Amino acid sequence: MLSLFSDITWRPGIGDPNPWAWTITFGYLVAGVTCLFAGRHAEPTWPIPLRRRIWTILALLMFALSVNKQLDLQSLLTQILRLGAKRDGWYVYRQQLQVVFILVSSLIATVGIVAGWMLLKDRWQKYGLVYFGVVFLVTFIIIRAASFHHVDTFLYRLPVVGNCVNVYLEFSGILLIILGTLLAVRHRRAETRRSPCGTEG
Repeated sequence: MLSLFSDITWRPGIGDPNPWAWTITFGYLVAGVTCLFAGRHAEPTWPIPLRRRIWTILALLMFALSVNKQLDLQSLLTQILRLGAKRDGWYVYRQQLQVVFILVSSLIATVGIVAGWMLLKDRWQKYGLVYFGVVFLVTFIIIRAASFHHVDTFLYRLPVVGNCVNVYLEFSGILLIILGTLLAVRHRRAETRRSPCGTEG
């Protein structure tokens, strides 16, 4: 086990110091704060523990992605898995395992998206932007996971869009979440002004 970790080349530090990366890192932080803010102003028809749990989980996810944007923790995980696979002799099955990983990740993401769709129901006007922002980020994460299957190589060969597709998806998702949370708060405040008792009209 010690020899495995001694072969790891990943080191903690700023792994992506370019302006776009820092913009995305800061964007995740802002998105996390706005998610917490939206949780405090969510509509009262949702159970308080449920709404706080949803917004808190989303905020923690944004904060975690912000840290990961610079630390690049997925590279550490990839190295550990690769070295462990070589040591234990199942590295030859890596392509099959990659397919399984991508399929499972896609299935989990699909279940989450469908669950979000069902949870929103008639609340699309308030939370639609947040929903689509999460969908964008899930798409981005799956594409990054699929890079094990050289999907990135294909994308990078596309004219203009290819070399920036990850940035477009990631930043679009963050921006939609930020705008969506602010819109949700605005809707809630408008409803409160129309109904002094705090109930939906």
